[in-house]
Amino acid sequence: MSSSPEFLISQEDELALHRRLVHGDVTAFADLARIFLDSLIKWLVDSNSASISKDLCIEAAEDALIALVKNPASFNRDAGKRLGEYLCMSAQGDFRNLLRKEGRHRKKSLEVVELSSEDGKYLVTDDDPSLPLQIQEESERAGREIIPVVSDGLSEGESRVLDLILQGERKTSVFAQALGIDHLPKKEKTVEVNRVKNKIKKRIDRRKTGDGHES
Repeated sequence: MSSSPEFLISQEDELALHRRLVHGDVTAFADLARIFLDSLIKWLVDSNSASISKDLCIEAAEDALIALVKNPASFNRDAGKRLGEYLCMSAQGDFRNLLRKEGRHRKKSLEVVELSSEDGKYLVTDDDPSLPLQIQEESERAGREIIPVVSDGLSEGESRVLDLILQGERKTSVFAQALGIDHLPKKEKTVEVNRVKNKIKKRIDRRKTGDGHES
């Protein structure tokens, strides 16, 4: 590992950057991402199984930075721990959560559903002719019950991001164009796209579970 996020800048510079976050300096987030994001991603890739998708490492690193910006007090500067070290621990925790979430999603997608038929019971697989109808019905239900609530209060750009998520879009460049931030540097663009996507996905999750509270 070439450079650990723990020692990318001096401890004094780390504390100065953290103070800017605490005081709500609008430029501090860009500096935080510029300094730590790439090395944090590399640290996660090097620290975990090679079979794990790098996309998970990228998302976990971005989540850790966003979490610190949202709650700068989560880093206790008086505990003697380096900011880079704290971000590593936070990103690794986010990585494990994403891994568990992906595992649950994969398990659910691979599950077969037992249905009754005239001749007894049969298993519905991805090849089952009833599957497209099930997907269509679920999509229509989401449109009726979830999407209007989720989209309420979103900006025009965020609404476009919601549409792209529902269409299954995955390219950061497409989301950036929808948000009108395609001119930003790649690192800042990626962080902002994921911030908006996470905001929308949390709304969808809250609507599905019946929890209407904003985080």
